[in-house]
Amino acid sequence: MMHEAKIKNEEIFINYFSEKLSLILESTDTNHRNDISTFFKTSNQDNYYALMGRENNMIPFLSVQDNLMLGVSKKNKQAFLETVDSILVSFKLDKETLLSPANSLNDTEQMIYQIIRSLALKQNIIIFDSANESTVFLTNLMPLLKKFTRLSKVAVVIVTPTKEVAESNYYDQCLMIDHFFK
Repeated sequence: MMHEAKIKNEEIFINYFSEKLSLILESTDTNHRNDISTFFKTSNQDNYYALMGRENNMIPFLSVQDNLMLGVSKKNKQAFLETVDSILVSFKLDKETLLSPANSLNDTEQMIYQIIRSLALKQNIIIFDSANESTVFLTNLMPLLKKFTRLSKVAVVIVTPTKEVAESNYYDQCLMIDHFFK
């Protein structure tokens, strides 16, 4: 039974989320984040990175580059750094920042570098957002994320209760999460 659910969830993921920027609008009074996380865990999508608002701090005493390199084998280091460099150009970020200590970046900048790392590793990304002040940030980030869903062949899912994010033209689909759990 569990195996069947896993196969079904994998089919849903491939058909509805693969290589797309998806927006999931959740109700402000009902939290389905655990359900969403469980869905990704049971859909054979082990290659994903979840960002929980601004809580994705880097290890402060390491450089930004060392933080990005965590878990990357020495054999793949050069190719990974070349990919990061090309993504930095798209994000209009200075390569020199990679040499800075991670604690010199604010929370939003750290989040951007974590997204860049995920894109370089071709990981699917889930952004769980709850801060209303991040609406402008997410809206500005969406054109780049949409571009990289195609280039890196990854899925990006933004989960937010903020309806203003849905006014953007840069997502492929918008799902109302409460409709799935009624």
